[in-house]
Amino acid sequence: MLIGLLYCNYWHLKVNIDKTTVVIFGNSHTRKEVIPFTLNGEPLEIVDNFKYLGVLFCKNGSFNKNIRELFQKATKAMYGVIGKCRKHNLAVDCTLDMFDKIVKPVMLYGCEVWGYNQSILIEKLHLKFCKHILNVKPSTPNFMVYGELGRFPISINIKVRMISFWCKLITTQGDKLSSHTFCLLRNYNNPWCNFIKSILNECGLSYIWQTGQPVNTPWLKKIVFNTLYDQFKQLWYSDMFNSSKGVNYRIFKTSF
Repeated sequence: MLIGLLYCNYWHLKVNIDKTTVVIFGNSHTRKEVIPFTLNGEPLEIVDNFKYLGVLFCKNGSFNKNIRELFQKATKAMYGVIGKCRKHNLAVDCTLDMFDKIVKPVMLYGCEVWGYNQSILIEKLHLKFCKHILNVKPSTPNFMVYGELGRFPISINIKVRMISFWCKLITTQGDKLSSHTFCLLRNYNNPWCNFIKSILNECGLSYIWQTGQPVNTPWLKKIVFNTLYDQFKQLWYSDMFNSSKGVNYRIFKTSF
């Protein structure tokens, strides 16, 4: 079934046709089969993507273009932070704190929606920043960087934020459109729902998805974060002891 989405800008309850576009979500053959959209007899432009509340939606359902755009904006913010830290000669912990408060919000904007897509670019930028402030080569193993700074992958933050958003969807009372949409998609092979389910399975909380009952959001966020964090530390130890580059490193590094 073809789904059309009409994005309108209202001014005094009147629709501005020049600022109204249509996105038809589907495959590449969708546009050829659809009847043209009109409003008050005026044809509406059909576009491949549109930005809504800062998130770029594409007709194929992919958020890769949105992630690349966030990557570019976060890169500019990162170099701004680096410049300020150099100017004021800030300590490493202050520099990391500035990254978390200035750059990370740009990187993760809207991740509750697009977080199920691969976030390789986002983590690449995170590691680039960490290696820069440590003044090490780009080829330095990632486990060494994580271990020295006590950092963990950005994907953990994304998963926690997605779980928090999911909790709001199942606990919202009333006729909220997002909650109704989730109820419709829950029983279908939807990538967003599947990702939420996989996070809960990863944390040993499959029963929460199966019951579908409202849960205590702060409690669930804490459990998910702690579980993912512990799993990452186990992986970190494994990488350190199995890496040929870590022979000397693990002699001196005994804890994360």
